[in-house]
Amino acid sequence: MSECTLPRTGGAWLPLTVVAIVLLAIGTELVVLGRRRRFGRSTTMVVVALATAATAFGVGGARTASAATDCIPTSTTTATTTAPTTTVTSRADLTPVITGPVSFTSGVPNSYMVTVTNVGTGTTTGTMSFDVVATPEAIGTSGAATYTPFPASGWSVTHRVPGFTFGSDPGTVLAPGASATMTIMIQWDLADAGDAGTFQLGTTLPDGIGGETNSANNAASLTVNFAAV
Repeated sequence: MSECTLPRTGGAWLPLTVVAIVLLAIGTELVVLGRRRRFGRSTTMVVVALATAATAFGVGGARTASAATDCIPTSTTTATTTAPTTTVTSRADLTPVITGPVSFTSGVPNSYMVTVTNVGTGTTTGTMSFDVVATPEAIGTSGAATYTPFPASGWSVTHRVPGFTFGSDPGTVLAPGASATMTIMIQWDLADAGDAGTFQLGTTLPDGIGGETNSANNAASLTVNFAAV
């Protein structure tokens, strides 16, 4: 940005103007006296001429500088401060929870839910899969379990020993705050009256599932107790 500084001109205009005023006064007095005493007109005209010249010179010296012709450009520097840019990357963060009854009666089916929730700030990417394990699959010497899995919409399930693998279908994603719930119906049949114990449902999501980078919240489990028949 450039600013304009006008040059200082006409430094002698004040003294010349004073001289002009004095000469004009003298000329006027001479005119009056000349009429009374008949001074020569030439003397009066000389004084008036000097006064006029001094006035013109003084006024000319006091002219106002023109920005167009007399401007002396000066440069100014403006400091510009740029705020630092912070980039925040949104990522998914999946965490599982297993819910259901914590006590079991032989021959009665129970429903257990495995819910995976995206607690991150970004939508999941790629396919997702994880295992749900039941340990053990038998209680005592005669107990046996029947498992019936029901995957969430957009998911599929395959049997594994011991448990199941749930996987997302192509195109299935979990937005921030969204969840998918897998249901497993389990029925234990105990033949021996003395059989009792516990079994556990557990899952650990694999590292990087859905594009996440936080694996600290990827595990969940639920312990179920059996009473003797």
